[in-house]
Amino acid sequence: MSTVEPPGREAGRADGLDRPSLAVPSAENLPELSDEFWGDAPVSRREHRLRTWVSAEIAGTQYFVFRRVFAAIWLAYDVIDVAFRGTLTQLTWPYSGPYTKGLLALQLGCIAAELALVIGRGGYLLTYACVALFLARWGISDRYFGLNDFRHVTVVALLLVFVPPAGPVPRWIADLIRWETAWVYLATGFLKLNTAFLSGGHLYVRHNYLRLRGWPYPRFVSDLIERHWFDRGLALFTVGSELLIGLLLFGRSRRGWRLALLIAIAVHGGAALFDDVWFFGASMIALVWCISTQRTDDAGRFASVKRAPDRSVPKFEEATAVTARLSEAE
Repeated sequence: MSTVEPPGREAGRADGLDRPSLAVPSAENLPELSDEFWGDAPVSRREHRLRTWVSAEIAGTQYFVFRRVFAAIWLAYDVIDVAFRGTLTQLTWPYSGPYTKGLLALQLGCIAAELALVIGRGGYLLTYACVALFLARWGISDRYFGLNDFRHVTVVALLLVFVPPAGPVPRWIADLIRWETAWVYLATGFLKLNTAFLSGGHLYVRHNYLRLRGWPYPRFVSDLIERHWFDRGLALFTVGSELLIGLLLFGRSRRGWRLALLIAIAVHGGAALFDDVWFFGASMIALVWCISTQRTDDAGRFASVKRAPDRSVPKFEEATAVTARLSEAE
């Protein structure tokens, strides 16, 4: 191996001193070092896991199906609402004049956008239009009606903006959809932890109001809803079920997600039959179904990765090997 003698080496030998060799390998004979040896900017473990999570993708077939089902549910709602003038008849002066025409135009725009989503046309542009229309309706509901249904529709539609028209779906958007659904159940369950609801009084009033309005309860159900013990038990079942669904969806077990789907069908099915709550429950069942059909290996969590190496310094093993090779070359 060719070396370059540094100045002063011969003088050191003449003095009889046992000085270490200062031979320096020439540039062409330097061993090749990997990029990891020289290192990049340090990457923390948390940043590495975050980058892995954001860049990961999962199969998105169930999300494409859910988008159409979700749009179909609220398309049916808007068509029925416009046909029977449900929302329009709730407006009183001074909002019953020019405002009525604006609301009707907004509803027709929502119907057109939802219909296109059901058919599968429009891609991202159409989803953006849906979100804009839903946001406008959210503002209207907050000011005049205070319906949580419109808020729910808007948030889910906003999340669906990031679901591509075809192909894999980013894992982070799948996680956000799952966490948002779990939060809805947990928040709803916690808000019902009060005396008025847990005592069964709220359901007792609602059931008997619907019965007086002609809701077609079977005879045995009419007898049950007049008993406070039945309404109290139904209230406790509802609160416990909603809290359990939220906890299961926050978990990572696919079996837990399937159990949450069965409980959601029971809760929302009962709410449709007993309390006349149809569209919100149907969309929540569709959400839980979408989550429960996700594959186990796409379990919607941070990727399990090893700690990222500290690249601010060379690896010890590689540095030791390079030092040994340099020593042998001398």
